[in-house]
Amino acid sequence: MNKKIILATLSLLFALNFLSFPAFSQGTDKVTEMNQGIRAYNDNNFVDAAFFFYDVFETTRTLKLKRKAEYYLGRSLVKQGLYQPALYYFSVIFKRGPRRNNPYYFKSIQGLTQVASAVKDDVIIPSLFDKHYNARFSKLPAKILYKINLMVGLLSYRKGKFDEGLDFLSAIPRENENYVNAVYLKGIIYSHPRYAKKNFHKALTMFKEILEITDGKKEEKDKRYNSISTIAMARTYYGMRKYPESVEYYKKVERFSHSWIDALFESSWAYLQMDDYGKALGSIHSVQAPYFRSWYMPESWIVKSTIFILNCLYEETKLSTKALLDEYGPIAENLKVLLEKRARLAFYLKLVIPMEGGESTVSVLPKKIRHHLMRNRRFNNFYNFIMEMEREEKFIDQVGTWQGAKISSEFKRIIDMQRKTMVRVAGQWVLTRLKNIYDSLIDHINQARLLSFETSKAEKNLYLSTIDLEKRLAGIAGRPNIHSQYIYWTFGTEYWLDELGYYEYTLVNACQER
Repeated sequence: MNKKIILATLSLLFALNFLSFPAFSQGTDKVTEMNQGIRAYNDNNFVDAAFFFYDVFETTRTLKLKRKAEYYLGRSLVKQGLYQPALYYFSVIFKRGPRRNNPYYFKSIQGLTQVASAVKDDVIIPSLFDKHYNARFSKLPAKILYKINLMVGLLSYRKGKFDEGLDFLSAIPRENENYVNAVYLKGIIYSHPRYAKKNFHKALTMFKEILEITDGKKEEKDKRYNSISTIAMARTYYGMRKYPESVEYYKKVERFSHSWIDALFESSWAYLQMDDYGKALGSIHSVQAPYFRSWYMPESWIVKSTIFILNCLYEETKLSTKALLDEYGPIAENLKVLLEKRARLAFYLKLVIPMEGGESTVSVLPKKIRHHLMRNRRFNNFYNFIMEMEREEKFIDQVGTWQGAKISSEFKRIIDMQRKTMVRVAGQWVLTRLKNIYDSLIDHINQARLLSFETSKAEKNLYLSTIDLEKRLAGIAGRPNIHSQYIYWTFGTEYWLDELGYYEYTLVNACQER
């Protein structure tokens, strides 16, 4: 790898938060104006402070004073929640590097990490740190350095630089607040199918450690990492073909959590591999309940059809494949048309986000696809980032003392510039996802057609045989084996929320005995 991972050392370069700025010696008009800005900042009047700092930054010819005004302007913007212009000024300082005439280099890094946390940016600022990571980072306070290591580690993982990602993530010690995040990502890397050094056992060790750390804790972050590590354990065991262990962890995912429906569906594949068709169909019965009609799950029909044809239930197989083709065939056609447009990236983003300043195309995208994209945590970060820009623009318009002044138009120019960047990034992400969804959907549709063909062929063979299928099926469907902790209740036609996840089919195998 090209980067040398930095470990934290004790640093007294700066405190994490400063309460006030020291005033400068009187002497010139610009120094006086700078001191006015400092007094306004210390009085929590960040609007006026930003006005003074901006004017000094734009007009002074003294480099030292210009550098101070530039940094303090960024700080006053953060205090107002104007993160986009703050990001711009901090990034300009940061990109100059640790030079003698750039005294606010390290403080700009602090500012950038603060902005990244505030707007949930996992692209723009992490990419800056990744590009300009250097040995001077060792002078940063540990809290900031390890936050950066987490950002760059995540970015490296997304780029497929798995070893580099592991190096950054492994530098984060257990006592740091980002440790659980880092361990989870390490587990994901170790279990990734494209990682040449894939190690399922190491992945399990990572996820088990998180379960131990977060067990019983009530904070949202701990609950989330406990949930996603539980389903990660299930997926890892599935990858190891240890299906009973996989099922046990799928069952541990908290009901109605963000991962629960995914766990229900994925467990159906594990049950299928175990030949436990009744439980597999029960899981599918839950995920196909009306409560989840907006969810994108074409593969659930493939599982269902596969089980039916394995058990020679041809009518049920035909109904399942037809249901997939009827529901998802039009969706595939819709996606094909959208992808063939080869439109600008902004077009694809507007398929999902109803953005201001242009015609919305949200209604063009099938609701199931939009819901599927909106569930993605990364897309939500894009969405929040873009909505934050719109909020900041409205805030600037409401600051009376800035109206008609250059400060207002400059900040809006910066926001517009960064919006264009984010629209390109998020639009490319949406386009890539739509292509992947379309390709996988076509694969599912082809599987359904193949299953339909195989069903017709099997029915023909059955017709030519002497087997009386109705007689074979008559009277052999019985009650499933139910654990003593549950009460048996036959399903009618109505779903109940408290029943979801507990359904089980009694399945008849109609195949000819061999």
